[in-house]
Amino acid sequence: LAEAEHVPGTIVQSHERWPIIPEIELSYSQAMSVPSSAGLSSPCEVFPEEYLKRMVRAGKAILKRHRGQTVVCYSHAASVALVAALTNRSLSSVGCFAPCGIFHLTHDSRTSKWTLQTHGDDNSAYVTK
Repeated sequence: LAEAEHVPGTIVQSHERWPIIPEIELSYSQAMSVPSSAGLSSPCEVFPEEYLKRMVRAGKAILKRHRGQTVVCYSHAASVALVAALTNRSLSSVGCFAPCGIFHLTHDSRTSKWTLQTHGDDNSAYVTK
């Protein structure tokens, strides 16, 4: 997940990253594109409004592309917006994201609802320093 104020076209393509990080799946294709916000002097999105909208779109794209699969996403703390979007909660009710925090969500295909199983505000179980 790209962090807040994403600038389209700045993340290099998979084949360019592979020599550095050979675990990258070269056949990967992105699930959604991120357009620049209109009226800005630089090609990026308006934060936080457009970023929050992107997180809602990302949640829908993840579900569409990976329904019935286990998906792991990693990003920075602003991605609590994705947790809020998926669980239909406010940002304040989702709370903080600890460094290396892990949110665990499950999706019920019968009700189309996401449930927060584990909150990412505490990392003490696996971060010692």
